[in-house]
Amino acid sequence: MVEGKHFHYKLLMPIIKKHQELEVYKRAFKNAMKIFQTSKSFPSSEKYSLTSQITRSSRSVCANLAEAWRKRKYIAAFRNKLTDSMMEAAETGSAPAPYDQMDLPRFGDGARAAEIIQEIGTGGPLGKLIGQGVVATGAALGVERVPAVKGQAMSAYDPRVIKGTGVTYATSPQGADHTAGLTLFAPIDHRDPDLAVEASRNSQIIRAAYDALGLCVFNLAATVMRSDLVLEMLNTQYGVDLSEDYLTKLGLSVIKEELKFNRGAGLSSKDNRLPAYFTNEQLPPTNDVFNVTDDDLDRIWSDLLDD
Repeated sequence: MVEGKHFHYKLLMPIIKKHQELEVYKRAFKNAMKIFQTSKSFPSSEKYSLTSQITRSSRSVCANLAEAWRKRKYIAAFRNKLTDSMMEAAETGSAPAPYDQMDLPRFGDGARAAEIIQEIGTGGPLGKLIGQGVVATGAALGVERVPAVKGQAMSAYDPRVIKGTGVTYATSPQGADHTAGLTLFAPIDHRDPDLAVEASRNSQIIRAAYDALGLCVFNLAATVMRSDLVLEMLNTQYGVDLSEDYLTKLGLSVIKEELKFNRGAGLSSKDNRLPAYFTNEQLPPTNDVFNVTDDDLDRIWSDLLDD
């Protein structure tokens, strides 16, 4: 409706007053209940493995969404809970990868892959298996070509042609998490192994700092890697006088603590490796392999590790 020069609009969506009214929560809850009902038909041998894992993970999506809603005024906590929900979906989505090596739907058959994902809720045999994640699925099938590092599944950025991100997959304390150090937008030759370690290190440091500050990594695009803009924002908001290298120091301190934790958990440099097929199987049409040396991978955080 138009009155004079003023426009009046009706709200296209109702005001959300509680998390149960969120469409994403409604769908997550419905799926969690469907999975729970289906899990009742799982064999008793799966009681403490698949049944327990899949019901807990599906419910955790709802729980994290509810907690995110409650903490929506606190951006860092809000993002953290949403990320927890997203990681459950990422793990499930990566689980079908080993099937590419079996007499099952080939890579690119999206319709059949979607059907297999649905089997998680309906209790189909493949659904029961992939509900445990890509690493467990690969181990159960005896498949070696599993795209994961430290138990974390990879995203679709192939490390053979985006080698800086491949270094991140291998050396990030968080495992093969591209958000820990994506190098795709760096102005370099991404197929050059000599540039990969530096690109990954720089990306991991700044992203660790952004995470610690509760800033979304998409701010990197907004600031065009202008750390001075971020520092000006922090100094103005909090009345402080941060040094020019503050973000670098912060990122390094975060990564050092993460590396310390991993060492305490029993991880070593031997765990900072990509699956072997990335180094010995060429990727068409460029026929690249991941050829960053183990020595180069080991030196990326050598200055942060105590002897």
